[in-house]
Amino acid sequence: MESAKYRGKGVMPHVLRIFTQNLFESFDLHRIWARPFEHNKASQRVLLKAGFYYEGLLRESILKEGVFLNSTVYALIKN
Repeated sequence: MESAKYRGKGVMPHVLRIFTQNLFESFDLHRIWARPFEHNKASQRVLLKAGFYYEGLLRESILKEGVFLNSTVYALIKN
């Protein structure tokens, strides 16, 4: 797969930092949050590298294909 050559190079955290900075500058936002699945460690790492903070675990918070799954909460507060 072509995208595999970019994996682990820090592209997504960089893009997310630019995107969230643009959101804060363009809109009257104070807080941006994300809720990746608990088992999605790659997405959680991207959020942390982009400056988001882990806020907690939401047990059985998402119903997917008939199964309740845990999600995590990460947030970024405007400086």
